[in-house]
Amino acid sequence: MISHQNLFDHKSNKRNTIKRFCLVFAIIIGIVVLSVSITSHIAYKRFLNKYFGYGYDGMIERLIHKEMSHLKGEVYLDYTGSGLYTKSQIDSCDKMLKSNLYCNAHSRAPCSLRTEKEIDAARKMVLEFFNTTSSEYSVIFTSGTTQGLKMIGEYFPWSEKSAFVYTTHNHNSVLGVRKYAQHNGGLFKAFEQSEIESALEPYITENDDIEEPLSSSPGNFDSWDDFTSDKEIKISNLFAYPAECNFSGIKYPLEWVNMIEDGSMKKALSDLLVVEDEIDRQNDDWYTILDVAAFVPTNKLDLSQVPADFVVLSFYKMFGYPTGLGALLIRQDVASRLKKPYFGGGSVGIVGCREDFCQEKPRPSDRLEDGTVGFLNIIALKEGFKLLSETLGGIEKVEQHVAAVTRYAYDQLSLLYHDNGIPLVQIYGNHEIQWTKYQDMTSNNSISLDIQGGILSFSVLNPDGSFVGYYTVQDLSARHNIHLRTGMVCNPGACYSLLGLNETQVCEFASNKESCGDDVDMMNGLPLGTVRVSFGFASTKDDVDALVRFLISEFQNSLTVPFE
Repeated sequence: MISHQNLFDHKSNKRNTIKRFCLVFAIIIGIVVLSVSITSHIAYKRFLNKYFGYGYDGMIERLIHKEMSHLKGEVYLDYTGSGLYTKSQIDSCDKMLKSNLYCNAHSRAPCSLRTEKEIDAARKMVLEFFNTTSSEYSVIFTSGTTQGLKMIGEYFPWSEKSAFVYTTHNHNSVLGVRKYAQHNGGLFKAFEQSEIESALEPYITENDDIEEPLSSSPGNFDSWDDFTSDKEIKISNLFAYPAECNFSGIKYPLEWVNMIEDGSMKKALSDLLVVEDEIDRQNDDWYTILDVAAFVPTNKLDLSQVPADFVVLSFYKMFGYPTGLGALLIRQDVASRLKKPYFGGGSVGIVGCREDFCQEKPRPSDRLEDGTVGFLNIIALKEGFKLLSETLGGIEKVEQHVAAVTRYAYDQLSLLYHDNGIPLVQIYGNHEIQWTKYQDMTSNNSISLDIQGGILSFSVLNPDGSFVGYYTVQDLSARHNIHLRTGMVCNPGACYSLLGLNETQVCEFASNKESCGDDVDMMNGLPLGTVRVSFGFASTKDDVDALVRFLISEFQNSLTVPFE
């Protein structure tokens, strides 16, 4: 029989053995965890070395945790559609509105004066952000980029000989300006970037015969009739292009703005147009619209260096909140040349009722903003600018971060193949050229992203090389809680050009489509749009990794049937 002592010793030894086993097991687990942690740390360091500028010097994780809890683990990849707001923005705006009384600024009441002061401060903040002053530009608050473009089209001094020229890669809202040119008997024409650059070649080296900038002095707010009296009236023409294409992220040369001033762009555009109507427009007045809606959320715009006549943007694309607010920036020496056919409350001083008498307010911002502006939204702008300038360390830091994320995304998507060697995705834009330059720049810890922005536009391919419809990708991505954009994204010219569609095919397909992002995504085997992912100040490596996992899980080595 086993004695009680032996039984006790046996149980004790067993317990000790278990304890030693648990200790050894814990040590092994600890070593494994430490090894994984060290390996992950090394891998992340390599990532940071390769993708210079990522993460705001290690702040990105804290930013997401503290400010972006409303994401709730979802993957947001549509910053060009709309920027994201932060918790601090909303909290600060909430506190401000609860602590102060604001009201219609068209009064001398204390709350009106307080509101007016805040609105003037917001205008100044916008000008400072774009490195210019009120002596150079007026800030006209609008509902967004589209309203700013509509105002230009409506107020521009068109004539039967005027021309509206724009690049093919332009938003629908820019294309719509042509209706005003047509209504006034003018001509409109679209050109590819390559066509414009070819036309510029004979003139870009010319240093003589340089024309002076527009002659009106800043602050001259006379009416159009006063401006043209006793002077030779020149034909006014308009040239529009985006700083960054919202479809592909391709960036256009900002220096084109200065080429209007020095005369070389006038000559180039005149040469392109003379084929159409045999009118020489080299000595006409030319004005530039610079659409920066897709550019300024992640890039620095310095209007002291590129003083475009008209600049249009939307603030919600920059920092998410407030929505329904944008700006039209107009050069002071151009504002007086606009012909405004309507006046509304707040834009005039004294108006006759029976007689056609109207005294417009002198400041362009007062004269061109009809009715009561969205003053509470305008007051909220300071929290958005504070996010970019202080929390994130400046727009240059945002540009570096977005560049790093975009390059990482391009690298990862470029590695995706089906087992038979067919690429999983086809990427559009200037990524390959840009990231070759990026590699050279990061070795010197400097970045200048001049030809490609933070947008990846791509098509998904089947193993046989055929296209997967964009609507299928949209539907499946939603099931993975991935937010992206598909279709033509309101930029038909870029879509047609990059996908190889011609206008005849587009007209043939048009009868079957209701919108640029509907479920009619293929026609005769050709895609009618793409998948667009766009990055912003809060985009992360994890977002890209989630996108890659989704594409692999849903499409790699799978023949996807059209969406029904």
